[in-house]
Amino acid sequence: MNLQIERDRIGDIRTDHTKAYVMVTADVAELLCSELVRIKHTTVRCSQVPVAECDIQPEFKEINGTVASERLDAILSFVYKLSRNESSRLVEEGAVAVDGHIAISGGYDLKVGARVSVRGYGKFIYDGIKNTTKKGRSLIAVRVYV
Repeated sequence: MNLQIERDRIGDIRTDHTKAYVMVTADVAELLCSELVRIKHTTVRCSQVPVAECDIQPEFKEINGTVASERLDAILSFVYKLSRNESSRLVEEGAVAVDGHIAISGGYDLKVGARVSVRGYGKFIYDGIKNTTKKGRSLIAVRVYV
């Protein structure tokens, strides 16, 4: 962020503690390679690598549980163990992005495969409804990035 790069130009950062891949737009890649030489007190070396050569895959933890509906605020509450009010507040503050777009309503119904990112909490992929309980609640599955 010290390089004054806007947040929407940087994607995932994958690391295995010996190297890291930063997914960025093409115009930002050149800037990073020429300007990024130090992170805190550690000297780093940057080079451009095609996405196909990235050999670090993200790790997920699968979580299953029940929610009243597929609404964004309900699923956020389930995944991050928040109240519905806290989930709604995060959405209203613009801290929640669905598939790269800032969510504007907690009432938005998530689609299967949606990638949800919550500033300060993490990121997950919504895998959809797996079953319905006798009381009419939806048993859902999500994969949380570890």
